[in-house]
Amino acid sequence: MLCAARGAAVAGGALGIGIALVTPTIVGALSVFYAMLGATLFVPVLVALHARTDRRAEVMASILAGAAAVTAVQLGVGTRPGSVLTPATAWLLTAAIAYGAAVLRARGRHRERSLT
Repeated sequence: MLCAARGAAVAGGALGIGIALVTPTIVGALSVFYAMLGATLFVPVLVALHARTDRRAEVMASILAGAAAVTAVQLGVGTRPGSVLTPATAWLLTAAIAYGAAVLRARGRHRERSLT
């Protein structure tokens, strides 16, 4: 467990340095950081507050989908003024859809098991 935490810390630090080198302004770097923070924590916190059952796989799907959406929108569109698709809207929609799809998939598997 400690080895995984150390690896994640090193990977996060390396990605942070990479973003700092690529982003031309401090505001741009902070917008990427907060978009990624929201993408990886918003849906899991809501699920932890409201779900009655353990939903680890579904939460992991929403984290990965939200992080991928932020990365794709940031690299593709960026933060152009007047753009409807911002990194924040992309991660919120993508994370919510991924979580919902994972929940529906898990329910389908649960029903299949109960029928056999």
